Amino acid sequence: MQTNYLEYTPPPSYPEPVGTSRMGIGSFIAAVISLFMGCAFFGLAYAIGNNNVPESNTSSLILLCMLGLVVIACLAGVGLGITSLVQKEANKAFAILGLVFSVAIGIGMCCLIVFSVMLATNY
Repeated sequence: MQTNYLEYTPPPSYPEPVGTSRMGIGSFIAAVISLFMGCAFFGLAYAIGNNNVPESNTSSLILLCMLGLVVIACLAGVGLGITSLVQKEANKAFAILGLVFSVAIGIGMCCLIVFSVMLATNY
């Protein structure tokens, strides 16, 4: 009985690693951008409210544009997160993070704006 040592048996195959969805990463980046823009929005609004920045039509327009960008970034984050969660065979970690952060930032911004308006009407 002779053993053939030259025969090669391949190792067992492993499944291909699942990559992260680009839409999930985009959702997370949109959430981070909306967070920074929201902080800048409230920082500028606070500065205008304390008369550190002169109130003018330009500053009001900048505030309105910043608020619009925050809303657009939150909606983009929610849309990309949902789209990424629907995809099959993709890592969903960034999609979940982006979706949760976008929704939380959107709700937080709405609550802060309502609270700010309620405070402003009392004075």
